[in-house]
Amino acid sequence: LYGPPPDSSAIATEIPGGHGEAFPGLVHLSWITFQRTGSSGADQLFRAHEVAHQWWAIGVDYKTYHDQWLSEGLAEYSTVIYLRKFQPQKLKSFWDLKRKWLLSKNPRGNRPVDVGPLWLGAQLRSYLEPQVAFELTYYKGAYVMEMLRLLIWEPRQSDPDARFIAMMRDFVATYAGRNASTEDFRRVVEKHVGEPMGWFFDQWVYGAETPHYDFNYQLKTDAAGKPVAQISLTQSRVSDSFFGYVPVYVYVKNSARLVAFLKVSGSKTVTAEVPLAVKADKLGIDDGHSLLCTTGE
Repeated sequence: LYGPPPDSSAIATEIPGGHGEAFPGLVHLSWITFQRTGSSGADQLFRAHEVAHQWWAIGVDYKTYHDQWLSEGLAEYSTVIYLRKFQPQKLKSFWDLKRKWLLSKNPRGNRPVDVGPLWLGAQLRSYLEPQVAFELTYYKGAYVMEMLRLLIWEPRQSDPDARFIAMMRDFVATYAGRNASTEDFRRVVEKHVGEPMGWFFDQWVYGAETPHYDFNYQLKTDAAGKPVAQISLTQSRVSDSFFGYVPVYVYVKNSARLVAFLKVSGSKTVTAEVPLAVKADKLGIDDGHSLLCTTGE
C-alpha cells in the first residue's frame, strides 16, 4: 500500500511487557498478543499499528514533537486500513470507541479535543491531563487521515481510494530516510488534492474546534414522480471560518450508499434537494462515524 518498507524483512518478537515498539526490521509485541488472543480484533490492530511503524517513524520520521502525529497517527490509521480490507464489519465500532475517548469528558471534566490542538502534542501532557497528548496524537491523528481520505474519495471509481493511496506513497517516497514536518505533509496533500489545504490543517491540526451537526430531511417525489430528499443541515459550536464537508448517505434495506456532500461554513444552516436513484428507507450523515463531530441524532 505505502510502497516498499525500508528493510526487506522484519522480525517480530515477544517481550515481557504490555506495550509494543518498532525498530528498523524489528517489531516488539507484548506477550499478551501471543498468549491471550481474543475475538475483538484488538490483537490484529495492535500488530498492524506496530508493523506500520516500519513506514511511519522508521521509513519517514517526524521532525519535532509537533509532528509526532505523523508517526503515531498514521500508524493508528493503518489499523483502519487493515479493518477496511479484512474486517469491515468492525470499522464503525473502531471509530465509535475513538470518538468516545476524544469527545467524552474525562475525570477532570474536560473533553480531550477541547484541551488543545493536535499540533501541540507533548506540550499538552501535564499532571492534570496526562492522557490528552496520547489521545490526540494517536486518535485525532487517525481521524485527520480519515477525513482527508473522505475529501478525495471517489466512490464512482473502480478504486475509490486511488488518489489517497497515491498521496501516501508519494509522501513515503519523497521523505524516505528523512524527518518530515506537518507542513511537508501538507504540501504533498495539496499536490494530490489540487488546491490549497491550509484551511483543513488550520482546523484539524493547528486548531481545536469540533463541530456539532443537526440533520433533518423529508422524503418526497418531484413533479415527475421520482424520489427526492429535502435536506437541512445545521453546523454549530464553531467559528465563522470553520468549513464542514459532510457526507449524506441513503439507506435501502439497511445498506448505506453515499449520495451527496453538503458544504457549510461557520455556524449556520444549509438546505438542499437531492435526487435519489431509488426509494429510500431513511437518510443519515456520517455513516460509520468517519467525521470527528457530535450530532443531534
